[in-house]
Amino acid sequence: MNKDKQKHIANGEYVYSFKNGDYSYRKDGVYHLIRAGKEIASGEFVYSYDNGDYKYENDGIEHLMRDGKEIASGAAVWSFDNGDYRYRKDGVEYLIRAGKEIASGESVHSYYNGDYRYEKDGVEYLLRAGQEIASGEAVHSYDNGDYRYRKDGVEYLIRAGKEIASGDYVWSFDNGEYSYKKDGVEYLIRAGQEIASGEDVYSFNNGDYKDRKDGVEYLIRAGQEIASGEDVYSYDNGDYRYRKDGVEYLMNKEGEIIKQS
Repeated sequence: MNKDKQKHIANGEYVYSFKNGDYSYRKDGVYHLIRAGKEIASGEFVYSYDNGDYKYENDGIEHLMRDGKEIASGAAVWSFDNGDYRYRKDGVEYLIRAGKEIASGESVHSYYNGDYRYEKDGVEYLLRAGQEIASGEAVHSYDNGDYRYRKDGVEYLIRAGKEIASGDYVWSFDNGEYSYKKDGVEYLIRAGQEIASGEDVYSFNNGDYKDRKDGVEYLIRAGQEIASGEDVYSYDNGDYRYRKDGVEYLMNKEGEIIKQS
């Protein structure tokens, strides 16, 4: 970068820049949160969310702000990307949507797709459009609408109201593929067909996938192995990386080395 074009925007300790353009820094033990060149909060801790909300902490109490106005205070304050938010008081967590409480319990969580969950007496409940769709342990809702829960040590993956997989562990990928693990082997399913298995499997958004066998990861594209090693990863643009013998290689989609380190 041309040093003449660099701009100094903060001076202090623990300077941090958020994705939304806000930034924070600490001076004399106090954190300051800056937006569009102006300080919008200060305290023992500050944080800015992607949705524009922010929070600060004073005297052990967290304050959540939206459009310059406080909307919640307490402990474990958090703002979700979909606009819901939570706070905890007297050991109970509350989930708020459009200004109204929609759930409370030992813990609460809101998902980007609008689903939410709460926990009571150690049991988690998943709700969609105000109706309970699952309960148990390890409850989770995926952006694609699938969800999972665990009962009696078995995890179940549900799609469109029907069980599509079960095992020691299940997972749904954004691209619609899913995996399940049984007896130490994980299986990757595409369009109802098994395409990979191993100690671990993963599906990338670009259609590539990987599996691990005997500690080695293999990257597959269009049915062909294109890389093997450690820390294998495929990027949305088709580039990929892997590490062998302590050297990391970054490759373009044509299989040419872009960088090695």
